Amino acid sequence: MRLETVLMSLAFAAVLLAASPPAARPSLRITILFDNVEGLPAAATAWGFSALVEYGDHRWLFDTGGDPVMLADNARTLDVDLGTCQALVLSHPHGDHIGGIDAVVEACPEIVVYLLDSFPDGFVRRLEERGPVIQVPSDGLEPVRGLYLTGGIPGPIPEQALVVDAGPGLVIITGCAHPGVVKMVEAVKERIDRPIELVIGGFHLGSARPAEVARVAADLKELGVRSLAPTHCTGDQAMQILRESYGEDYHHVGAGSTISFPSGG
Repeated sequence: MRLETVLMSLAFAAVLLAASPPAARPSLRITILFDNVEGLPAAATAWGFSALVEYGDHRWLFDTGGDPVMLADNARTLDVDLGTCQALVLSHPHGDHIGGIDAVVEACPEIVVYLLDSFPDGFVRRLEERGPVIQVPSDGLEPVRGLYLTGGIPGPIPEQALVVDAGPGLVIITGCAHPGVVKMVEAVKERIDRPIELVIGGFHLGSARPAEVARVAADLKELGVRSLAPTHCTGDQAMQILRESYGEDYHHVGAGSTISFPSGG
């Protein structure tokens, strides 16, 4: 085919794409596999966090909790096959978020692992010996359309969040939010021009004073966060204050809980 014909074909394809309506965003389902907060009574609890993110045909894990046996047991209880997961995102290198990794790599040896450059060299080398490991750049990464990794957000402990473009807006999943949950939401807003529907995960407010938690709630509302589902290291007192602030837009979640969004534009 001559070059001019190729260019004309590409230009015609671009016109067709521009004229076509945007594809509907896939459905989203988040299942908490590991948490110290009780959600579903049948799921065991222990300090740590892990969630399964099902986005259309994509099945990603976010963190692994602190115990491989409990992670595997909860997965079986919740009818989750860890062997079908395609990717694992690790938020930061604390044991309550990476301690369950043996259950994941045993079930799915070739799973792609996304992590930050702040992870210990020995831990990274051990993962590289059995499958692909991708270091997420500081400005983030979008490995799959609609699934974003923020990269390391600076703080006392650098941490990354997983952001999913669901139908009504963005869903931000945090591990512990060591840099500050408000700072992490701000970082997402700077990079992605979409409403923020939900922030779910650990908010690291267990030792925060009530006035500080109230300020966090006000700041999140000012940033346009429509709903919250805090768990793990957020703390009972902080969760109660956030519940009072957000009312019906507050969702209690813990081990075994699920949150779903249908597909949409």
